[in-house]
Amino acid sequence: MVEQDHPALRSIAAEAGVTTGSLYYYFSDKEEIVLEILDTGHRQIHEEVVRAIEALPSGAGRAAKVRAGVRAHVAAPFEPG
Repeated sequence: MVEQDHPALRSIAAEAGVTTGSLYYYFSDKEEIVLEILDTGHRQIHEEVVRAIEALPSGAGRAAKVRAGVRAHVAAPFEPG
């Protein structure tokens, strides 16, 4: 069953370059779409935090790792892509 079109779904579909109806080929309902978006966002933030910590010099202490991780966590949602 295709759910009623919603402005947010139109925006998501436009960003993906598909129609809103096409979204339901890949997802069964709006909740599944939202869960996938949240899951993807969490994975991307985690990857940014890991990269920031791994980019520190090998002798970096715990405090530096925590600072780098927190900075990456806060900044990640605002990065393009």
